[in-house]
Amino acid sequence: MSVRTFTCIAIEDDMKEELRAWQDELKEKYGGDFRWVDPESMHITLKFLGDVGEDRLEDIAGSLRAAVRDSSAFDFELASAGAFPRPERPRVLWAGVGRGHRRLCALQEAVENTLERAEGFAPERRKYHPHVTLARARGRGAGPSMGDELAAVADRIWGRGRVEAVIFMRSDLRPGGPVYTSLEEIPLD
Repeated sequence: MSVRTFTCIAIEDDMKEELRAWQDELKEKYGGDFRWVDPESMHITLKFLGDVGEDRLEDIAGSLRAAVRDSSAFDFELASAGAFPRPERPRVLWAGVGRGHRRLCALQEAVENTLERAEGFAPERRKYHPHVTLARARGRGAGPSMGDELAAVADRIWGRGRVEAVIFMRSDLRPGGPVYTSLEEIPLD
């Protein structure tokens, strides 16, 4: 049997509340154009692993422990917002990472490299851009232009927190949205 998995960083509840409030503002104008992420599910993904056999879970967790063995905890902030691929034709709305960006990228690179070498996971082709997903456009097309809304929060800080662990997560897709379950929380020194 296979399990859908990914690795991530948790964000604090006060950040989720700030993001929820902004989502509520955007929903008034764009509600039906996007599928909105439940704030309880918000996180910063390090690497999406996809479906893996249950028999591999412990090996992957061991590789993750090895990947972060020399990493120490660090502070970060969620700041500004953006859209993939661009604000004029958004498929994904996100909140970005300000302070701590480089450390988060280095942590992601360690996870990426170790999982490629030890477990055979293909590296991500796109450059890593740490973010919290807020919404996805409905259907296959892009949502309406969000340039003004994103420019209005260019200097906004959604909150500050501390990266203290990497979480190996299970994702079960349900009609109401994905349900995430922590398989292992791997602390940073």
